[in-house]
Amino acid sequence: MTTSKPEVVAWTDPDEANVFAGWFKNQLIAMGGNDGHIAETCDIALIRLSDYEALQVLCDRLQLEAQCHAQEARTANATIAEIYRLVSGGTGEPGNWNGTEPVRRKLEELQAECERLRKDAETEQAIQRAAEVLPPGYRIEIEVENDAGSVALFAPGAIVECDFQGGIAEQIADAINTAMQGDQP
Repeated sequence: MTTSKPEVVAWTDPDEANVFAGWFKNQLIAMGGNDGHIAETCDIALIRLSDYEALQVLCDRLQLEAQCHAQEARTANATIAEIYRLVSGGTGEPGNWNGTEPVRRKLEELQAECERLRKDAETEQAIQRAAEVLPPGYRIEIEVENDAGSVALFAPGAIVECDFQGGIAEQIADAINTAMQGDQP
């Protein structure tokens, strides 16, 4: 925002040691007195030059602060737009009126995926452990069907009847423990 600055004149009263400033329409106005008394009647506002300068400094500072705040707002809006772009898979959001919902939804999806990956990793680790520590002659079979899965433990020459509970990783761990206990003399 730009403003037109009025012409400012200053007059010093040597007896009063006051400086007054004012803007006017091509006419000289007589000023004087500590109380800001104007000797001639006029409809033009006058202020002390020191007050005007202080107001000008304040105005300049406020304009700089407003520019800084505007830049911060632009940066925040750009950040929000980038977040919406990331959580929407690059398609972006039609606007930011959805608040945090798209971000919350994406975070929940990522948390669910992390949980699935953690379970997969547990199962993989259990299978790797079985391959390393299962006693000779023992084997584990994983049977999977729609919405179900189970683990069967086979000892040398026979099946070991056990009702393993829990997820596949837990059943494998139980089968390994059973095999290790059955292998001890």
